[in-house]
This record gives sequence, C-alpha cells and structure tokens, in this order.
Amino acid sequence: MIKQLRKKFIIAAMCAILIVLESMILAVNIVNYRHLVSRADTLTEWIASEGGSFGNLAGSSKNPGNGGQTPERQDPSEIDPSGTFDQAGDSTPLQNKDRMGFSKETPFETRYFTVTLDADGTVKACDTGKIASIDEDAAKEYATEVYGSGKTKGFSGIYRYLLTGTEDGSMIIFVDCRQEISTVKNFAKNSFGISSIGLAAVFVLVVFFSKLVFRPVAESYKKQKQFITDASHELKTPLTIIDANTEILEMDHGESQWTKSIHNQVRRLTSMTQQLITLSKLDEGEVNGEKTRFSLSDALIECVQPFETPALMQKKQIETDIAEGIFLTGEEKTIRQLFDILLDNAVKYSTEDSSIRVHLYTKGNKTILTVWNETEPIPQGNLNQVFERFYRLDEARNSEKGGSGIGLSVAKAVVSAHKGKISAFSEDGHSMLIKVVW
Repeated sequence: MIKQLRKKFIIAAMCAILIVLESMILAVNIVNYRHLVSRADTLTEWIASEGGSFGNLAGSSKNPGNGGQTPERQDPSEIDPSGTFDQAGDSTPLQNKDRMGFSKETPFETRYFTVTLDADGTVKACDTGKIASIDEDAAKEYATEVYGSGKTKGFSGIYRYLLTGTEDGSMIIFVDCRQEISTVKNFAKNSFGISSIGLAAVFVLVVFFSKLVFRPVAESYKKQKQFITDASHELKTPLTIIDANTEILEMDHGESQWTKSIHNQVRRLTSMTQQLITLSKLDEGEVNGEKTRFSLSDALIECVQPFETPALMQKKQIETDIAEGIFLTGEEKTIRQLFDILLDNAVKYSTEDSSIRVHLYTKGNKTILTVWNETEPIPQGNLNQVFERFYRLDEARNSEKGGSGIGLSVAKAVVSAHKGKISAFSEDGHSMLIKVVW
C-alpha cells in the first residue's frame, strides 16, 4: 500500500510540474511566434503604404524613378537632427517608426518582393530587386496561389504576405521571414529540450525526497502490519483451547445451543484472523508464493464443487458456465482463496430459492470471471465500497450471516496482486454482480 501511495504521489507531483513547466514554455513560444507575425505584418503594411518600398524610412527618400529600389544610404550629417524626415515632405517622427520596430537599417536588412495585379487578378508586374532567392516566375506563382486562396494576409512558405488594393487592381507584398522563423523554431526546440532535461532532474529529486518523506509512514505501517500478524497468531492458541474445552463440555453434558454458538464464534474468529494475516501480506500487491502457470478453469471447477451441497441445503442452485483451457500465471493458492471468498459470499447472501451464476470466459486478451446472485434489497449502481475493510451493506443482516466484512477486501487484494481489477454492481437493487478482469 505504501509503495502504491508513494508511486501515486510521484506521478501526481510530476504531472503537476509537467503541466506548469510545459505551459510556461508553450506560452513563451507563442509570444515569440506572435511577435514574429506582428513584426512581419508591420513590415508588409508599411511597404504597402509606401507603394511597394520603404519610402523615406531611416532618413532616405523614395525615388519613384528607380523602380522601387531600396534607397541609397544617406550621410549621417544630412539626416535632420530634429528626428524628422524632411526629404520628400515626410514629417513622420523617427521615434514613432522606431516604436514600430523599424530602424535606419531595416530597409537594408529586409528581403521582400512585390507583385502587382490588375482587377482580374492577372499579374502586371513583379519587383524582385530586394531579394535574390526569388525570380519573376517564382514571384508570379506565389502571387497566383495567394490570390486564389482568397486570403488577404498569412504565410506562404517562409514568406509573410499582404494583399492590398490599388487604384487599378491590387498588390501583394511578400516579406522573407526565413531567419525569424528559424530563430523561433530553434528557440522552441531548445526550450523544450532543456525543459525535458530539467524535468528528468526534477523526477530524480522527487523520487529521492519522496522516499525520505514516506519513510516514517512506511515504518509506522510496517509496525501496524506486524502487530496484526502477531495479534492474529496470538489469538490462535486461546481460540484452539476454547474450541477444545467446548468439545469436552459436550462430551460431559451433551451438545447444546450454547456449545454450538461457541463453535460458530470460534470458527468465525479463526477465519477472521486468517483473513487479516492474508490481507496484511497482500497489501503491497505482491504474493508470497511461487507464481506458476495453471489452469484457471480447472481450479474454479474444483472450488465450486464444495459449495454445491450447502447451496442446495439452502434451496439455492449454482449454475456454471466455465470455458475450458483458460490459464493464468500467478499464485494458485491465493487464486483458489479468491474463488472461495466470492462463492461463499454469493451463497451466504443470496436469497432462498434463487440461482447463483458463475461465468468464466475470455474476451480479446482479457480473462473475465463473473459471480452473480440475487440478494435482499441493496443500493443500485456501483457497489465497489463492499471491498473496503469491515464495510457492510446491511449491518444487521451481515451479523446474522456471520460475515466479518474482511472477505471481499482480501478478494480485492488478491486480484490487485495479480494485476487485475475487481468491481461490484447492482443493476436492479435485487442482485449483485462481482466482476474480475485479468
């Protein structure tokens, strides 16, 4: 149990750390990508506003006669010291353009091309003078693809584009974002890689410190288990003496309802102590015996037979549907104990003149065992609480039946130790189905 609890703690802690860490990394990468898109859109919008070039950005003038070529660099002494562009009548403050992400070097750093189209979408002209990797034919292909998509902005490969209207048609501006995209991708790859390494380091630390945290709990739990085992063994001797003394009394004075009651209570306590010992051994999900491959079908058939006579005496009938040739690898003794618990529970708590159905079959790669019986009125739906220690659906009825409330807890421990799952369900409130899946 402590091992399982520690395992769940480690998983929960690592999941929480993973969610927080990866969310932060993802958020940073999203911000980087949005910054890339925002800057690219700003560039395309500016170029569009200047008719396909950078215009007077960074103290340079746009010369319509040079085919929209990037203007020549200007001598710093010629730049208006007031921070405004006095050439070509552009009075936009330089500091405002800098806030847009532009600088004097932006026109010389930016690779872009433009394509002009008429009203019908036919390419009229291409300007590829600002980029070396694109020729006129390639520019036409990009433009045709973008125009046909019906979108006004977006990415076409590594190029961010903007479709804007002109007096006699439209213009598409393509800005090369190769370097920016590569930077974003590298950052994303490195950030997730580093976070993975960090997560692995955190996992090692969580495993180490969880061992220290759970050590007092494990020691306390170990002492508790040892107490249960010792107490159970100590109870065996007085119970044996009580049973023997009762038999002597019966020899001298004959059998009576009082001696019968003593025998019944002794058997009940003996069974309970044995179940407590078994439960304490199985709490960690491990079996002490040797695991072997055995016939589950044959074991179940053999376990059903001893219960048929007691069932008939109570006007109950056990119906079986056990498929042949089903095998399981595990500790056969504890599996047989599981069968005994489930069958005893079904016979003990089923109503008179009713049937008990035992079904063993395979479905896909799963082995399934079901035990069904009619009962007195019980809650409908999921009844998995019956596997809790000392839990009883009906306290009065269980006391009359002599149930200890431990048997199904042992059953669950046996199933868990063999990597299976057990569940209980009532469809109509008058029957119970216990299902085991391996």
